[in-house]
Amino acid sequence: MTDVPIACTLSADGVVERVGEWRDFLASMVQTIEATPNRAVVHLINDDQAVLMAASLAEREKACCAFFEFSLDVAASGTDLHIAVPAEAEPILAGLLALRP
Repeated sequence: MTDVPIACTLSADGVVERVGEWRDFLASMVQTIEATPNRAVVHLINDDQAVLMAASLAEREKACCAFFEFSLDVAASGTDLHIAVPAEAEPILAGLLALRP
């Protein structure tokens, strides 16, 4: 991880909208999540839309919250979204993952 501020540049309305997008994504496009305090592997359902949505959310989240690290692992067995944060942002990652019903 690089030494970047733990901050978000979205407006208050933007945060509300983005949280809704993450909630919808986690509820409908995710099979399971494996998490540690500063990392998560989000196992996506086997659907092209899930991959596109994961990529879009990751790209937009990284643009406003530079401390997040995202990568997609596409394999024959399925696609995983990898998320990592520095130790100072562990509560933010926990809050994001808690959006999953």
